[in-house]
Amino acid sequence: MRKMRDDPDMLKEYDFSGGIRGKYAKRYAGSCDAPRRDATERTKEIELMSNTYTAVTKKDGTWWIGWIEEIPGVNCQERTRKELLKSLKTTLKEALEFNRQDALEAAKPGCTEEPVTV
Repeated sequence: MRKMRDDPDMLKEYDFSGGIRGKYAKRYAGSCDAPRRDATERTKEIELMSNTYTAVTKKDGTWWIGWIEEIPGVNCQERTRKELLKSLKTTLKEALEFNRQDALEAAKPGCTEEPVTV
C-alpha cells in the first residue's frame, strides 16, 4: 500500500502510513515449543480451511473506505474500490497471522496446533 500521509483528502483515522507492521517482530522471535509442521502441509490446511469474510465498503468523498465485519481492526482506505478490496484482503491475512502468532506465544511452552472446522 502506498503512503498517503500528505494527501489533503486523507481521513486522519485511516492514515496508517506510520504503520504497525513489524510491531511484534521481537515478540515473535521465539515461537511455540511444539513441533512445527512443514510449510507445504500448513499451506494445504489453510487452503482447506479458507473462510469467507464480509467486507463492508463505502465511498466517502474521493476515497473508498472499508473494514472486515468479523475481525475488529481490519480497515483500509484507498482511491478505488478495487484497490480497497485488495488492501482489505492483505490486511485481513496479516491480522489473522498476527492473531495466530499471539495465540502460539501465549500458549508456549508445550502447545500443540490442531485444525478446527466450524
